Formats: sequence, structure tokens, C-alpha cells
Amino acid sequence: NKLAVTKTGAPLGVVMVQMAATCQVAVASGNLHFGKGTRTWALTIPILFVAMMVSSMLALRYVSVGTFVVVRNLGPIATLMVEATVHRSSGLSLDSQTIGSLVAIL
Repeated sequence: NKLAVTKTGAPLGVVMVQMAATCQVAVASGNLHFGKGTRTWALTIPILFVAMMVSSMLALRYVSVGTFVVVRNLGPIATLMVEATVHRSSGLSLDSQTIGSLVAIL
């Protein structure tokens, strides 16, 4: 992706080509299953995924791949802290084993 963004100078174009290719492969595979919740999923997840891909492509224009990977891998640690604070009643714990496994990912 870094090479494609650097060579083309069009990060959004790279995302569009990748999304089109993915849709073609999915349709060609014939392995599509639609059931309950499909509409809700289709109206939320693709938008979030495209936003993530576009932000990633834009970030690759300005930082090295190594920096990008490290910063991206910090996301689950921040997310866990927010979830542990917001969902205290669900029994989500922020113990040393959980933190250790997330740190090992880095």
C-alpha cells in the first residue's frame, strides 16, 4: 500500500481499486450469505471500514510503515481502557494478563 500510495499520489484511488477488486472476488466466489441483521451491518460496517482504509492510506503518505504499524497497534490498548471504564458493570477487567498480552503485540 505504501508503494502504491507513493507511486500514484492518489490514496483514495488506491482504496477504490482495492474495494472494487474485493467486491468482484466476493461476488465471483458465490460464498455470500445474507440473513438477519444484514441491512444493519451493510449500513454501518462498510462505512467504518472505508473510513479506516482512507485514513490509513492518508497516513502512509506522511509516516513510515514502521511508525504506522506501531501507532495502529496502540489502538487496542486505548480501546481496552475506555471499555473497562465504560462497561464496569459487565465484569470486563483490566488485569495484568490482559495488559501483558496487548503489550506483547507491540
